[in-house]
Amino acid sequence: MPTVTSKDGTTIAYETAGSGPALVLVDGALCWRESGVTPTLLPELAKHFTVYAYDRRGRGESTDTLPYANDREIEDLDAVMKAAGGSPFVCGFSSGAVLVMYAVQQGLTPSKVVLFEAPLVVVDDTDRKHPADAVEQLTTMAAEDRRGDAVTYFLVDIIGLPKVFMLVMKVFMRKGWNATRAVAHTLPYDISFIQRSGSRVPEDVAASITMPCAVFGGAKSPASMKKAVKALAAAIPGAELVEVPKQSHIVKPKMMTPALVEFLGGPTAS
Repeated sequence: MPTVTSKDGTTIAYETAGSGPALVLVDGALCWRESGVTPTLLPELAKHFTVYAYDRRGRGESTDTLPYANDREIEDLDAVMKAAGGSPFVCGFSSGAVLVMYAVQQGLTPSKVVLFEAPLVVVDDTDRKHPADAVEQLTTMAAEDRRGDAVTYFLVDIIGLPKVFMLVMKVFMRKGWNATRAVAHTLPYDISFIQRSGSRVPEDVAASITMPCAVFGGAKSPASMKKAVKALAAAIPGAELVEVPKQSHIVKPKMMTPALVEFLGGPTAS
């Protein structure tokens, strides 16, 4: 398994597949190369791009170095981008999209950017806000190795899923439950990115994205997410708004891939 070494010495594991223009995938919360969107999306995208999929720090085969800071994850992405040639296409999913936004603000230069459903869901005062102490709560649970509690808190108290979903997940989705518990200690990392702006679109960060950018959202996603996606697209200069048909936050490759190819396969592709 190839690796890169981040600035603070953390080992970041990644894999590549396919040929063509380089595309780096940045996962969201509770996801990595073996769980979430990446495992299904990578084979499809590899038909069109040289895909770089990496384990964010603390997940999969990557190591971790404490104390955590958002800047360290930006350095991780920078190291992977350099392995991919320096200015690859970059596609971020959910909180991974927020990571990508801040990375661009701090000077990383993808040739094109795709942001899929960044959970910046507070557009106005009518929107549901995350608990103000979410990072502290998750950090405490991680320190006490209360992984199941952390996943439940994230999905119910932060995301807003009904409590009955947790029972269904534990009983009927055991593999998924175990996978999320395995990386539950990284949840504070994702939430700290989102809460930097109070879960709102950070206008200065959005304005810094001057390369071609598409903001993707699922046609079947909740109204609150659609509202957030539209607000983000409006805040990024010249951004395209792309709706992926028949999809929600857990997007399927056969629907996502054509839209990605259409956007990324433009004039800058080679």
